[in-house]
Amino acid sequence: MLEIEEMKNTLRKVVLERDKEYYEEDNVIYAKNAFLINSVLCWYFEREEEAGLNINHLGTILDLLDKHIKKEVVLSWEGDNLHILSPKKKNKQRKNES
Repeated sequence: MLEIEEMKNTLRKVVLERDKEYYEEDNVIYAKNAFLINSVLCWYFEREEEAGLNINHLGTILDLLDKHIKKEVVLSWEGDNLHILSPKKKNKQRKNES
């Protein structure tokens, strides 16, 4: 069990290092995506332990988290289900258009 906890901690650190919205300033840590990243990793490892999921799928989860950090996809929870959505594009209107 300790090995899995160490792996989760390492993966959490690796993913958060790539997150530009995770930083420390004046003794305050800003971590917009940290809770979501942690919840997805915990969810994955729970499923991996319960259902015997293949650890090779971990790369897919890490890619998904990376895309979320880069704002290529939006991850959100609805109950126990992880939703993967396309980011909404804002319709920008030029100032001179009516």
